[in-house]
Amino acid sequence: MKLKINNVRISLLKETDLKDAAARKAGRKSLDGITVLHMAVDARKKSDICLNFHILADVGLSSSQVKKILRNKDISLY
Repeated sequence: MKLKINNVRISLLKETDLKDAAARKAGRKSLDGITVLHMAVDARKKSDICLNFHILADVGLSSSQVKKILRNKDISLY
């Protein structure tokens, strides 16, 4: 199953793996695979510049897990 995860934010001040950040946003421990659909730089706060990603993620989920994950407004089925 493929999920689109919007607004995965990575700060330039900390070393963070994109796959781990996307999994955390989806409430999972790991994701099978990810594809970057869109990337933008958020420089509104000069002291904390972030990269903002929209991700396409492959996950194996049951129907009850899907309902729980889709409560997040930044996650949708693809």
